[in-house]
Amino acid sequence: MTRSEGEQATVWCCSQCGAIYYTEFPRCPNDGAEVLPSDGDPLVGRTIDGYVIDRLIGEGGMARVYAVHEAVAPRRTFAIKVLLGEYATTAAMRKRFALEASHTSRLAHPNIVHMHALGSMPSGPPYLVMELVEGGSLLDLIEQGPVDPLRVVALARGTCEGLAYAHEHGVIHRDLKPSNILVARSGDGEVARIADFGLARAVADVRLTTTGTVMGTPAYAAPEQLLAGKPVDHRADLYGLGMTMFEMLTGGVLPFDGTAMEIATAKAHGDPPTIADRAPEIVVPASVQAVISRLLARDPDHRPTSAREALAMLEEVSSELTRVRWWGPRGAGSSRKSPSRRVGWWLGAVAVGCAVGCAAALVSWRLREGAVPTAAPSTDATDVATIAAAPASASREASGSASAVRDPGEAALAPPPSPSPAPSPSRAAAEPRRTSGPVSVPRVAAVRREPARPAT
Repeated sequence: MTRSEGEQATVWCCSQCGAIYYTEFPRCPNDGAEVLPSDGDPLVGRTIDGYVIDRLIGEGGMARVYAVHEAVAPRRTFAIKVLLGEYATTAAMRKRFALEASHTSRLAHPNIVHMHALGSMPSGPPYLVMELVEGGSLLDLIEQGPVDPLRVVALARGTCEGLAYAHEHGVIHRDLKPSNILVARSGDGEVARIADFGLARAVADVRLTTTGTVMGTPAYAAPEQLLAGKPVDHRADLYGLGMTMFEMLTGGVLPFDGTAMEIATAKAHGDPPTIADRAPEIVVPASVQAVISRLLARDPDHRPTSAREALAMLEEVSSELTRVRWWGPRGAGSSRKSPSRRVGWWLGAVAVGCAVGCAAALVSWRLREGAVPTAAPSTDATDVATIAAAPASASREASGSASAVRDPGEAALAPPPSPSPAPSPSRAAAEPRRTSGPVSVPRVAAVRREPARPAT
C-alpha cells in the first residue's frame, strides 16, 4: 500500500454499491449506477457481511485497506482489503485477487500477515479479510530518515524468515517493497510482517505470466521481472529485500533514478551502485553492504540460492554488529557518541582522578610528617586547603600576580628548607624571617568553590 492512514484524495464512487474508482467512469460496470466524485469515503461506517468499517488505513494501486470490527464482537478487529472498482470489472483481476486469498490462507507464520476470509460486496468489488497489524510499514519508517544498520538487519532477518517459509510452501511474493512489509510491536520489540501477496503465484503456476507483462513495482523489481520472456523465481524476492534494505539505510535514496523504462535499462546492463556511491554521507558497515550487493546482483545465479542462505548471512552480520557495538549510521542525524570518543572521555576522566588522588595523598602524608609549616592562626584553614586543591591557573588569577605568589600546589609539595648562609640584606628584605615559633605565610585570596547555579 502506498498512501498511509489519514491521507485522502478525491475519488469517484458508485452511488449504489460504493465501489471506489481512481479514474472517472460515467457508470459503474458492476451495477450500472452513476459514478460521482466524493471528498469522503463512502465505505467508512458501512457494515459488510458482519464487519463494520471503521477507517481507511492505507491504499495502493489496486485496492484500499480499512480497519474493521465484527458487529457482534466489537473487540475483534481485522483489516479489509477492497479491490478498486476499475480492477473489479475484469475477470483477470478478480482471479488474481482470489489467488491471493488462496496463497495467503495457507501461510501461517509470525512474519506473514494472516488472511482470514474472501468475500464480495453485493453487486460490488471483492474483498479480503486479514489480520490487523498496527504500527505502520517500513515506508513510514523510511520517511523518518536513515535507519540504524542493526535495526535494518533485524527487520530484514524477520522478513527473510517469512520469505523462506513462503518459498518452502511454493509461494513467491514478486512485489516485495517497504510498503508491503509492516512493522508490528511486541514484547520483544519489532516484528516484520509481510503483507499484500496480490502478485504472488504458485511456483508451479505460470499461467498468469504472459509475454510482455511486467509484474511488480519497477523500482524494486528484479531485472528478470522487467525483461519479457525471462523466468522469474524466488530469487526475485531476495532482490526486492536488497532494495528495501538499501532504501532503509539511506532514508529514501534508491540505487536507480528515472522513469520505469530508464530503471529497467539500468538494471539490465549492470549491478546497482553502492550506498557510498548514491549517499556518500551515510556510512554503513562493509559487511552490510556486502550482503546488499549479493542480494542486488543482476544475475540471479549470483544472489543467495535461497532465503535461508540470505537469512544465515544476515544473522552473521547481526552478530558482528552486536559484538562491535555499532553506533548507528553516520550522517543519519544520530546523537550517539562514537565508541572512540566515549573511550577517550573515560580514559581522560580516570587519568584526572588518579592525578588528583595521588596529589591529595602526598599532601596528607607531608602534613602528618610536619614537612609543611603550620599556618598562622589568622589564616583561614579552609582557604589554605582550597588553594592546595585548586588548579594552578585559578590560583594565579585569584592572587592577581603569578610572580608574587608561588603556585599553591608547588608550595604544598615543596621540601622543608635546608640550612643556608645568612642572606644578604636585599635578600633578607625579600624573604620572611625564620623563627622558632609559628611562621607567618603570605596571605593570598582563597579560591572557593561556588555552588553550581542553574543555567539561565
